[in-house]
Amino acid sequence: MNGKTTDPEKRVKKGNWTPGGEFGSSLRLIFQPRAAAEFVWDHEETSAGKRVCVFRYRVPLATTTYEIQADLDHVKMGHHGFVTAECDTGAVRRIRIETDPASVKRHGEDVAIGMRLDLRYAPVSIGSSEFLLPEQAVEIAPFGKTLTKAEIRFEQYRKYDSTSNITFDDGTGKDK
Repeated sequence: MNGKTTDPEKRVKKGNWTPGGEFGSSLRLIFQPRAAAEFVWDHEETSAGKRVCVFRYRVPLATTTYEIQADLDHVKMGHHGFVTAECDTGAVRRIRIETDPASVKRHGEDVAIGMRLDLRYAPVSIGSSEFLLPEQAVEIAPFGKTLTKAEIRFEQYRKYDSTSNITFDDGTGKDK
């Protein structure tokens, strides 16, 4: 894209963190039933001219579905944060996720790992329909003393469409 490869194997150095999950996986981490997220009302505010309700949430390690891969280690992570939704419709406008403290062993020492995500959704017109889609995300992943940060903007959504007609000749030279 834009003259650069989209192949993550060629873009991201081995051992570095790769962002992802902005289109639905992050919402699933919080809302899928087996995650058993605990929600608590926090406050109400106005965002983009709409009344939004903000809830704190927590998914404990015992029920989490989130896992970080650090080299060959797969580490389950409890997480907590905020969900901001339109009070009238329930449409999620923002989620903030932060993993609970965790670590992996490297050379006999504990190395802290984790992830923080701030993801904002906005209404986007595609064709003649409107969809609530990711607008921007900031993801930060600590690995020991290193912080990797990804700032992502989603724009220029498009609808790809095509139509075709198939007609058959009935042998008289006229289409049916």
